[in-house]
Amino acid sequence: MSLEGRRIGRYILEKQLDSGPVSAVYLARDDKGRHVALKLLHRHHNYDTQTVARFWRDAQAGIQLQHDHIIPVYDHGTADGYYYIATHYAEGGSLDRVIQQRGKLDLTTTTRIVHQIGAALDYAHNRNVIHRDLKPSNILLSADHKIAYLADFGIAQLTGQQTRTQRFGTVVGTPEFMSPEQIKGENLDRRSDIYSLGVTIYNMLTGKLPFVGEPVTVLFNQVSTVPTSLRKLDKSIPTKVERIVARTLAKNPAQRPATASDVATGLATAMEPQRRTMWVWLLILILASTLLGVAILNRDGIPGISGAESIIVTRLVTATPVATSTIATTRQPTSTVAASLRFTATTESATDTATRVATPTPTPNNTAGGGTVIVAPTTSEPTNVTVPPISLIYPLPGLRIGRTQAVQKFTWAWDGELADDQSFEVRFYNPSLSLDLQHQAPHGWGKETWREIDMNWLKGSGTFEWYVVLIRGTHGNVEEIMTESGHRTLSWEGAQQ
Repeated sequence: MSLEGRRIGRYILEKQLDSGPVSAVYLARDDKGRHVALKLLHRHHNYDTQTVARFWRDAQAGIQLQHDHIIPVYDHGTADGYYYIATHYAEGGSLDRVIQQRGKLDLTTTTRIVHQIGAALDYAHNRNVIHRDLKPSNILLSADHKIAYLADFGIAQLTGQQTRTQRFGTVVGTPEFMSPEQIKGENLDRRSDIYSLGVTIYNMLTGKLPFVGEPVTVLFNQVSTVPTSLRKLDKSIPTKVERIVARTLAKNPAQRPATASDVATGLATAMEPQRRTMWVWLLILILASTLLGVAILNRDGIPGISGAESIIVTRLVTATPVATSTIATTRQPTSTVAASLRFTATTESATDTATRVATPTPTPNNTAGGGTVIVAPTTSEPTNVTVPPISLIYPLPGLRIGRTQAVQKFTWAWDGELADDQSFEVRFYNPSLSLDLQHQAPHGWGKETWREIDMNWLKGSGTFEWYVVLIRGTHGNVEEIMTESGHRTLSWEGAQQ
C-alpha cells in the first residue's frame, strides 16, 4: 500500500520511488522544505530483530562513512510506527534503472562510474567495512548521471567477521552479484566486493548478467562456472577490458585486482589505444601533407628567395593535445640554389603530444610543502631527440575532489627507461590564482609512474589542470624538460579553513 501524501514524523511523503520486500523509498519533503529520499522499513518487519539491525546498520554506515561518492544520511529514527532513514535524494535514480532503459552503457560512462564507486569502495575498505551487496540497484546517480553514489550498507560487515551465511545457514545478499567466498560462508575481505564490482561492470557493458536462473543455480554457477566472455557478447569491447573483467571475476580471490581503484585504472588504461588511433591517423595526415609540400618546393623553388641564399625552417610540435607549430626562419649565404628544410621528429599519444624540447615555461622546484617557488630551466635549446610521450591515466577529466577524499593516487604511463638524472614531477595549474600560485608542484620528483598526493598541500581551490613532466636534473635543479603530458582538469574543494 502506497503512503503518498502521508506525514511520517517531520516528513511529508510526496511520491513512491521504489519498493522491495524489506523497505520502500519515497521522495519526501521535511518541515524546512528540503527534499530527501526517505526509506521506510515495512511495518511487518518491526519485530524482526535481525532485519531491524540491518536497517540501522545502513543508517550508521551512511553517517560514519563520509565520502563524496557514498550517499549521505541526514537523519534516522522512528515515527508513527515506522523505522525511517532520510538520505540525499539522487534525482537520476539507480544505475540498474538506467541500464534497463538503455540496454547497456558505453565504455566511457562505465569507466567514469567505476572510478567514482571504486574510490568509495576503497574508502570503506580502508576503514575495514565490506559492503557485501554491491550491485547496480545500490548505485545511485545525480540528475545528469555524472555523479555516482554507493548506497545501502544494510548488510555490510567489518573485515574478518564471520559471515551471516555461515552462522545461520542462509544466504544474505543478491545471488547474481555474490562472490564465491561469500556464498561458501568464508571470512570476507575487500576482494569480495571487487568480485561484485566485476559483475556490475559486466552488467553495464553488456546489459546482461554472468549467471541467471533459479537462486540455487546461480549460486552454484558463481562458485564453479566461468561466465561467457564479454567479447562473445559484444565484439566492440576491447580485449584488454575483457581481461580486466575476467580478473575481477576470478573464483580465487588472490587472482583478483588488489583494490577497486586498480580495476578503474585498468579500464582507463584499456581505453588509451582507442584514443591513440585517432592521433596516429592525424600524424600520418600531417606527415603526408609535409612531404607533399617538400616535393612541391623542391620542384618549383620558393618564391622570393634568390639563388644566393637558402632558408632553414625548424618546426616544433609543442606539448599540447592538439599539434601546433612555431616556424623560425634564418637566411644563410650558400652556393646552393635549391632551398633546404629541416624538421624535428615528434610522437603523439592519446592524451598528450610530446617532444624533447627545453621550454621556457616556469618550472616549480623540488621543495615539498608550499609549492610556489618557481625555477626557470637552464637551457632553451631544442634537442632533436624523440622521447616517448607521457599518457595520463587517473584521475579522469572532471573529477570532483572533496575534503574527505583529499588524498588521491595520480597515475600515468611512459614507455621509456629513466636515466639516473631523470625524474617525474606532477604539476598543478590554476589560472584563477595570483601569478606566483598558478603553477604548483609541491610533491617533489620521483621515479614511479604514480604519485599519492594530498591535495591539502595545494594553494587555492576550484578548477585545476594537472599534468606530468619528465625532468632532467639533479638536487632539485632543472636542467631540461624532456617531455610534458597533456593537461587534465579536476575540481578541488580546497583545504579546511
